Amino acid sequence: ESVPGELVDRTTVVTVARQDDGPKRARDARKHLRSKGFVVLGHLQPHPRIAADLGLPVPDKGSWVSARLAPIDDADVRAAAVIGGHRYGLWREGDVCVQAPDIPTKRAESS
Repeated sequence: ESVPGELVDRTTVVTVARQDDGPKRARDARKHLRSKGFVVLGHLQPHPRIAADLGLPVPDKGSWVSARLAPIDDADVRAAAVIGGHRYGLWREGDVCVQAPDIPTKRAESS
């Protein structure tokens, strides 16, 4: 919520969190910020695709990017990501505030 659209790396999260599992704080933020319309995107798919579709920095392993989303229609020309069959863009003044979609991740298959 404090730095939407900015990549935040693991070192920063660990420093700010001041707990053994600092990255857990970033993962937990997903639940706490959803009601305000925010998503916290990480490195597992479909998060990087969504970040790219929205024109955000694409997180790699050990980094996250947050964004406040708003549902948009096909006539809206801003960058958009389809999540759960619905089209979302970055929230801007005047957009309705809705709960952000839950975005499950797909872990890479082990070889």
